[in-house]
Amino acid sequence: MKSKYSSFLAPALFALLLASTAGALSRDRQAPDSPSTSGRQQPRDAGLAQRRQALTHLIAEQKFEQAEAALESEPALLEEKDELSLTVLHTAVLGGPVKASVPFITWLLAHGANPNATASDGTTPLMLAVRSEELPPVIALLQGGSDPAMRDAHGFTALSIAASLDSDQIARELMKAGAEPDLFQAAELGLTDRLTALLHNDPHLLEARDEITHSTALLLAATHRRHEAVRLLLSFHPSLDVYSAAATGQIEFLQSHLSKDDPAVNARDPFTRQTPLLMAVQGGDLNTIRLLLDYGAEVNAGLKGPMAGSPLAAAIQCGDKEAARLLVERGADTKHFYPGFGNAYAMALARHRPDIAELVK
Repeated sequence: MKSKYSSFLAPALFALLLASTAGALSRDRQAPDSPSTSGRQQPRDAGLAQRRQALTHLIAEQKFEQAEAALESEPALLEEKDELSLTVLHTAVLGGPVKASVPFITWLLAHGANPNATASDGTTPLMLAVRSEELPPVIALLQGGSDPAMRDAHGFTALSIAASLDSDQIARELMKAGAEPDLFQAAELGLTDRLTALLHNDPHLLEARDEITHSTALLLAATHRRHEAVRLLLSFHPSLDVYSAAATGQIEFLQSHLSKDDPAVNARDPFTRQTPLLMAVQGGDLNTIRLLLDYGAEVNAGLKGPMAGSPLAAAIQCGDKEAARLLVERGADTKHFYPGFGNAYAMALARHRPDIAELVK
């Protein structure tokens, strides 16, 4: 199943990279204290920095033979970082179709590129490759010595990124390379054997919350639609609230704890900041979604404020046409603009779901 969390980060980051380097090529080296490069690595040599940025453009244009020639004549460029603190290897991972970029990635690794180089936030080339949801560059980097256990400044590893993206194939390759899933990653990936082993070893983990998502394993399994894992976790008898009940389709629980126009129907979970309806949409049970709407759940909740998002956006990201249809029938705003995505129509097209796009057009 294509993940509802499918990443738009890599293309966005590459666009930012190109904009940054284009500006740098049109001016002299910035003053050391320039605020636009605050926190980034200052180039040791203005000429070297310019040649590094020219190399970025060669990669963006997929002129890999010219890029190889530039690197052979000046090996120092291999480890020179650009204005975003990315090495050439980072740039190559972001550099276009995998059929063209993977041989270049392999060439870079064979010529001494550091497979575990980090950007200013700790992002490694492997993490970028995982976010691209393309398997070949991940394999190439692992074979070239990338460490799947490295963490960025936010605590993410390559495996936690793959798990959040529902990238099962990539996760398997990372685990073959030594990455060990914790309880939350196992829940996101639906690894029932791993979940069983972890919970038998420490039953208290059932109520633990992930430090990054603030979700329990049950919530993660439900919102990633890992139904077998949900059934397993429920068999351990976790404590339920309206949020976990909504995510897992526990209608009887909801009926006994909520009523029509109950303020709790639209209250946000203090941990995840999501409403029961948003949880239900991610969980995917139509009867639960319908019940919450009947009880007064706000179909357009989350369109404004720091938690910008909506049940309709979640349905589109999940690729759930029937949930999207139900929400539109109940008044979901199809014209709202989501920064970085566009309106619901554009979001559906970006998710390669023309059927949903037609529905929300």
